[in-house]
Amino acid sequence: MPLILRGRYLPERLLGQGGFGAAYYACDRDTPTLRPCVVKLFQPSTQLSKQQLQIAQQLFAREAEVLERLGNQHPQIPDLYAYFPIIVTSPLSGQNEEYFYLVQEFIDGENLEQILERRGTIPETAVRAILISILGVLEFVHSNGAIHRDIKPSNIIRSS
Repeated sequence: MPLILRGRYLPERLLGQGGFGAAYYACDRDTPTLRPCVVKLFQPSTQLSKQQLQIAQQLFAREAEVLERLGNQHPQIPDLYAYFPIIVTSPLSGQNEEYFYLVQEFIDGENLEQILERRGTIPETAVRAILISILGVLEFVHSNGAIHRDIKPSNIIRSS
């Protein structure tokens, strides 16, 4: 039986993994069209100290707050749909474990890393257009008191 988060979000496939968790393509079962979304699971490395884990958790919560505040104000920033913890009892230890999830708008398209893998190079004029577009978003983000901490090709998506 597949995992259904909060009886609503059905993860279908892994989109990517990093040092602090994983992102999944999912559908929202509470919408008529089974709206596609991205479910991010906060699951940092077990090698973090208690203080480092607390800071990482605060950053994840801050990401949710920024998406909630800025997502619906700018067309190039995904909307936040939900942010919640789920507490499960570990079958091995019997201890409660808390997992944090963030659900955001799915942007259908190709990320810059995929484009580079497919094409090899991008013409200078296209690179300039991409950078100008990104700088406009960053200006908006910064002018609203936030900082993007993870700018990389796989996080820059060109919508279909």
